[in-house]
Amino acid sequence: MKVCGIDSSLENRKALADELGYTGSAEDSAAMNVWLHSRCYASLRRAAALCRRISKTDEIDWKSLEA
Repeated sequence: MKVCGIDSSLENRKALADELGYTGSAEDSAAMNVWLHSRCYASLRRAAALCRRISKTDEIDWKSLEA
């Protein structure tokens, strides 16, 4: 969450887990953190795969997007 600039307080982690459909106990913060971690990395992998597909099909000047 910190990488994305999101407050990673327990309250916010519980809210994110609830929003993403976590069904375990919110009181077991260790299990919830592992679940959130795996969900975030799965989302990053999907986004990276989408970027790779787009870059293969469209001519994108990636250098122009660097900040």
